[in-house]
Amino acid sequence: MIKKISLLCSAICLLAFLSPSVFAVNADDVLGAWQNEKATQITIYKCVEKFCGKYIKIPDPERIDKKNKDASKKGRKVMGADHIYDLEYDSDGEFEDGKIYDPDKGKAYDCNIYLKGPDELYIEGCLSFLCGGTTWTRVK
Repeated sequence: MIKKISLLCSAICLLAFLSPSVFAVNADDVLGAWQNEKATQITIYKCVEKFCGKYIKIPDPERIDKKNKDASKKGRKVMGADHIYDLEYDSDGEFEDGKIYDPDKGKAYDCNIYLKGPDELYIEGCLSFLCGGTTWTRVK
């Protein structure tokens, strides 16, 4: 009986591994406007051969980027500034090796993005091996 259950579990795992993805990702699927739980919106666009994202809606549109470590960017408006940059699309359908900027801290963190479906985007920021993320939804 145990052998049959083990064989059945192995067969199910093999089928799951070999079956095509339920949600195939193309590079352009990430393009467009996305919103987080705080009603902040970014638009993701192609920047040369990579992907970037800039603020298109924030709670305080007049907010100044006071904490930016780059003196040339300190004093600019947060609205319209790049929030995500240098993301690369890979053949696994993931957007990796980018940066995400946090104006609250004035720091940029390593960033990866994963489409969870046509209207859900998981954004992960990492500092060394510590990572955290949030799910954004597509703006329609």
